[in-house]
Amino acid sequence: QQPEMAALAVRGVEASGLAARIEVVVGDLLEPPGELAPGGFDHVFANPPYGEAGRANPPPDPTKAASTIEGVARLADWLAFCGRMVRDGGSVTIVHRAERVGEILALMGAILGGLVVFPLWPSETREKPAKRVLVQGRKGVKTPLTMAPGLVLCTADGGYTREAEAVLRHGTPIALAAVDT
Repeated sequence: QQPEMAALAVRGVEASGLAARIEVVVGDLLEPPGELAPGGFDHVFANPPYGEAGRANPPPDPTKAASTIEGVARLADWLAFCGRMVRDGGSVTIVHRAERVGEILALMGAILGGLVVFPLWPSETREKPAKRVLVQGRKGVKTPLTMAPGLVLCTADGGYTREAEAVLRHGTPIALAAVDT
């Protein structure tokens, strides 16, 4: 539990004018609060800690370390929790490191179908591999894995691409095939 991060989330919700529509709930995914009913969500989005416990170097700041390095809850726990919380036909999307996509696909594929891998390319030159991916699946769907073209984030001169700018600054949704199947 990170009360300081929950307070930051509350401030963001309020600043966005969404306080009437969004409730921030503090809890532990290994022992979820009672108000989080299994199957109670149409869509679950998660940004689990990227660093594997025991293998990643934690940052010195404890808050940042808790956000970036797995604790007692491992990636498998995060994905199982997301799968329990989403309704049949609902979707789960996570953002994670591309280097762990094999593990993510194995774990998500055991509980969800219609998986889509959506790379986030750092630059339009594509000289560097995607470091982050969005992976989405749907509960109760049996369609095969899809590799989406993804989104190029930056131009060769370092600015955001028009598509990335639209998402980041104007709220344009990222269309993932799993949502539309």
